[in-house]
Amino acid sequence: MKSASSSIIKLGIGLPAYGAKISMWHAQMWLTLGAALAQSSKRFELRMIDYVDACGVDVARNRLVADALERDCDWLLMVDADTWTDDGASLLQMISDAERYDSPAAVVAAAVPRRDPDDTRPTVYRRVASLARDVADCTQTAFAYTPIVVAGDQLMPVDSVGA
Repeated sequence: MKSASSSIIKLGIGLPAYGAKISMWHAQMWLTLGAALAQSSKRFELRMIDYVDACGVDVARNRLVADALERDCDWLLMVDADTWTDDGASLLQMISDAERYDSPAAVVAAAVPRRDPDDTRPTVYRRVASLARDVADCTQTAFAYTPIVVAGDQLMPVDSVGA
């Protein structure tokens, strides 16, 4: 559960890994995140640092969520082993901004670019209605997801993120 914006955010950090590997750029992100946490003790309380190395990132994420709930974390920061930011402090800013954002959102995610060198748009989508043919009654309303343009580095509501 999210805490009130005036109180300290109880933070858990989890790394869903696979094959015991992370990128060398990950190290820079974690170091800058640690430095930012050391300077943010009035805003953040670090409750958990954990990693799960499992075949199937879904298994790893579920274990990290269970651990964060057990440790009474308000927020769980998960960064996949193949994703990073140059400045870990920006992750704390994203969580702090989301805490103040008037929304029932349960997830805050960064706009990660696609791995396709010909299409590096962020993996951020909006749900749109579309018509799909149903064998039983010939038509029904279904939904599809369409990529959207990310406006700068501000929070914005979306319907789906990820590849």
